[in-house]
Amino acid sequence: MKNFTIIYEELDHMKLGKPQMMYPIYMNYFGWDCEAITYNLKDDLPDEARGVKIVKLKQLFSFLPNTNFFKFMKRLPMYLYIYRNAKKIDVIMLYHLTKCSYWNTFFYKLSNPKGLVFIKGDFDFPEFCKEVEWLTKKPKNMREFFKKRRWKSEFKKRKKLAKMMDIFSVEPTDSYEGLLEYGYAGIDVSKKLLHMPNGFDKKLSEELTIERKPFEEKENIIFTACRLGTREKNTEFFLEVLKNIDLKHWKVVLAGPIIPSFQETIDMFFKEYPNLKEKVKFLGYVSDKTLLYSYHNKAKVFMMTSRGESFANVFLEAMYFGEHIVVTRVSGAEDLTNHQVNGKIIEQKDLDGYSKYIQKIIDGEINLEDKYNKTIKHSDNFLWEKTVEKLKGRIELLIKER
Repeated sequence: MKNFTIIYEELDHMKLGKPQMMYPIYMNYFGWDCEAITYNLKDDLPDEARGVKIVKLKQLFSFLPNTNFFKFMKRLPMYLYIYRNAKKIDVIMLYHLTKCSYWNTFFYKLSNPKGLVFIKGDFDFPEFCKEVEWLTKKPKNMREFFKKRRWKSEFKKRKKLAKMMDIFSVEPTDSYEGLLEYGYAGIDVSKKLLHMPNGFDKKLSEELTIERKPFEEKENIIFTACRLGTREKNTEFFLEVLKNIDLKHWKVVLAGPIIPSFQETIDMFFKEYPNLKEKVKFLGYVSDKTLLYSYHNKAKVFMMTSRGESFANVFLEAMYFGEHIVVTRVSGAEDLTNHQVNGKIIEQKDLDGYSKYIQKIIDGEINLEDKYNKTIKHSDNFLWEKTVEKLKGRIELLIKER
């Protein structure tokens, strides 16, 4: 039996249902022996998850500061494990094209030169172009000088990794097309590149016996699920939108852990708008997938106001359950909304535009039933079994060639 192993240092219980684990879980469904190697830093992982063995290594030198040298020292147990076990691993999966992934690849290839390295890019081409452009600029001060020096060192390793890796996947169409045309910082990766959007975990929903509600059974609920209060998620903008609209007979539900510093903002929001206490509900972190899916299943609208996103898994869940997605312009938004046929993209910082669109929904000016039907149809393009089957096909082709 062929072995597929993912290396993910910071794997924790929350990530067991995230893209990090979907690849080994679905490769296991396809008959591969799969493992996840991690440091289990939160000490909250089982020994096995849906057929995937979880190997927990002990991190050394955790007391050391996070300089480049000490980071390397902390990762020595991982490098040693990879080197010793490389010959048993047919495919090693790494997350992000980084210096850390370079060293993992180096020790893997050192022991098993015929083994395959798969890098999941989680990649945003426009942001990458900004990074590359920044490296060409003259530093304005000593802080920028040393930052640029660190980034140059990082990019040297990234470019070496781009040559060493065998498969590189990206999620958004624009990132895939950008890499095809321009390469990765001058490195041609076209023959290694796969366009593989994230997907919905349909097998889990089947195991949980969850059936999608038809539109007529849905409720007037606006739903979101994320880490509330982080800079990336821009939850304060979400609350500003709520201040600008009349919810009427609609309710809003926010699921996800609340960072401590944001609780004061929530308290002030309800103090200023006490009439919204009965209409706006904060659930906190929802670990139970059945409960989380029940909210997706009931809601008519999924709302996200992020400053930036990768190809977020929560959008795929919302899409599968037919929610009308209203999102700020982030990576993958065009793909997810089918170029705004099913959903709506609002430009960053456009509070007036966002508020007006949500009000139109509440006032019944948007045909949500039509959006529901189109969203359900579009969601069939974003299933983990389809994405991982595409990866498996490329892997099997490369193995035959070797």
